[in-house]
Amino acid sequence: MALLVLALVALAAGPAADRIDPPAAVGALAPKLTIVADTVYLTWLEPTALRFATFSQGVWTAPKTITRDVDFFANWADLPSIAVAADGTLVAHWLQKSGPDTYAYDVMVARSTDQGSSWQPLGRAHDDSTKTEHGFVSLIAEDHGIRAFWLDGRELAAVEGSAGEVGSSAEGNMTLRTSLIAETVGSSRVLDPRVCECCNTAAVMTDTGPVIVYRDRSAEEVRDISIIRRVGERWTPPRVVAVDDWLIAGCPVNGPAMAARGSHLVVAWFTAPAGRAAVRAAISLDAGATFADALTLDDGWPVGRVDVVLTPSGDAIVSWLDATEASGAIVLRRISKQGRMGPPVKVIQTRLSRATGFPRLALSGANLLVVWTDEAHRKIRAVTMPLAGVPDAR
Repeated sequence: MALLVLALVALAAGPAADRIDPPAAVGALAPKLTIVADTVYLTWLEPTALRFATFSQGVWTAPKTITRDVDFFANWADLPSIAVAADGTLVAHWLQKSGPDTYAYDVMVARSTDQGSSWQPLGRAHDDSTKTEHGFVSLIAEDHGIRAFWLDGRELAAVEGSAGEVGSSAEGNMTLRTSLIAETVGSSRVLDPRVCECCNTAAVMTDTGPVIVYRDRSAEEVRDISIIRRVGERWTPPRVVAVDDWLIAGCPVNGPAMAARGSHLVVAWFTAPAGRAAVRAAISLDAGATFADALTLDDGWPVGRVDVVLTPSGDAIVSWLDATEASGAIVLRRISKQGRMGPPVKVIQTRLSRATGFPRLALSGANLLVVWTDEAHRKIRAVTMPLAGVPDAR
């Protein structure tokens, strides 16, 4: 009984959940999940190392170390990750300080051809050396490599004056860039020249090509969610997923999530136009070319930090943090392919501070795996629960 209480799971309104914490040390943070076939990969940061383990058939493997004793940039929202190429090669990324300024850091990548037992450093994912922010990375498998997307701050670097002096900060923008990582890192290209500065991105591979969603930034400071697709060899112009008209002068650090199977794609996100907080989702059946009208999912006081998975039956399950009278909770809600919603269920009671991070979801067989950071005990926690425990539409 004490173990169940410590787990902070299974509120009366939610499905039964079994605690199955990953093999992360006390003080670990920044958990991130990647699903490959029937295996779930979890990466996390410990005080001196980036580590990972896999989860399959209800069991975690022993952890392996990707890199250690580097000058990590550790952040509650900007999470290291791992991806698996079609040939089984692993590619991992992490953030590493590049200079004395608070937000001077690079995206570093490494690859492994022996299931993570050893790692070959590949250097930076980006082809610049400016002492600026680079982060909020999404990695997906593409052909025999890994495609990376990230927010790139090189246009924010100080500019050089006509006489060679370093001038004042440029009136530049955060950009969205992409490159292909194989045995080496390819050159990058700009996909969007002006985006929100510090919201996470999300990318998937559909049956027509890669798709990236992110929080955009208009000249008027509207920061809605945009999508870019690759059709053939061409990247489409940015297009808003749904018009929220969230006018906000600064970055909310609250980006979108996305899941796809074939051409079926679901995007979930947080928004707060005119101070009205909401979690929303939109469904596409043509790989993001068009979307049905967006749905509002929350039934309370959402904080956001969303995630989403697609079940084999075509249902989406969306998670978010929601405020409660006591503190907060991780909430799940099921959406059918046709847009019918089941009731929201509170499954894990937790705090709402930044130290809680972004709760993550993954499918593992007929179960749902939920991972989050337990701020009170400085531990990464995980539970499994049956997919059937997240109710269908009434």
